[in-house]
Amino acid sequence: MANNVFVRDILPDRLLYNSGTTKIDNVATADGITSGGINIGSLSPGQSKTVYFEGTLEREVRFVRGTTTLTNTGYARADQINEIQDLANIVVTYTGCDPEKNRPPAR
Repeated sequence: MANNVFVRDILPDRLLYNSGTTKIDNVATADGITSGGINIGSLSPGQSKTVYFEGTLEREVRFVRGTTTLTNTGYARADQINEIQDLANIVVTYTGCDPEKNRPPAR
């Protein structure tokens, strides 16, 4: 049995947490996953819980044209169990703005 399972997430630069979106097994829970972490309770051997939240990319001016890979890091620990981490890559492809749609208005 893993007691007091605590999870947290360190979002990469240019990815912002959407407030109020954290859920544990599809049940809304308090924010905190990206600002210190949340306790998801205890887990029996073989049991799992799904932690969900949403994020938003920063504005396009923060990205170069082409592909940018952002690496997200998630952490989990429990009483008498050392913290472990896992990584997920987020691939952002930015092709630039459409010059036909992004011109200043005619004078």
